[in-house]
Amino acid sequence: MSAFKAANPGAVLADFVRWHSPRDWTEGEAGDFELSARMRDSGNLWAETWQQAKRVAAAKQEPLFDYEREAVKALQYLKSITVFELLLQLLPTSFLIVYDHLFTSTSSDITPVRSAHSFFANSLADFPWRSLPCAPGDTELTETASDLLDRLVEESRHAERMVARAASLERVIGPGMPSLIEAALTKEHGEGVRVHDGNERDAVWRMMIDSELRRNAFGLWKRYSTTL
Repeated sequence: MSAFKAANPGAVLADFVRWHSPRDWTEGEAGDFELSARMRDSGNLWAETWQQAKRVAAAKQEPLFDYEREAVKALQYLKSITVFELLLQLLPTSFLIVYDHLFTSTSSDITPVRSAHSFFANSLADFPWRSLPCAPGDTELTETASDLLDRLVEESRHAERMVARAASLERVIGPGMPSLIEAALTKEHGEGVRVHDGNERDAVWRMMIDSELRRNAFGLWKRYSTTL
């Protein structure tokens, strides 16, 4: 408001509202425009602030956020903590990056992937980041904290394996076959997968043909390379 007053001498609250909050500049019954009911209400915070605001150009106002001062604070804080403490503070962000990368890389329509997504999300939300028990002197984790982190790392590995398998199957089988991919993910090695309709049969057939073509191409390349 101070900057608006400085840039527009003689302006009134209605001028500022029309520029800053057009939805509060409403058409009246007579066809002319006026302030909205909430802006005309007695004790309105905008009206009080407008009355108190002084004419000060934006360039002359003290910035709401001093970048240099805050940067100095950040550097001083980093100097005051140990590398161990810094790593502990980076752990939540690191795991969130892993979570985001994993579950934006493949379809969430696949039930095992969705289950891994939900389980890993709950584990991250329930993890005691702020109260992670550390040994005296904060130079190493206690055995309890180490076990908690090991468990979380193992859960992230499980999620990564599930996502990688789903992405691989989706690439080989093709998109739009979530039930077929789910069946392949949930079967043990060597177990058969039931194909339910023509689209799934076509997808499996294409996969087998592509696999045979790649195998033949590799055989030709191998025979050719040995004759050079």
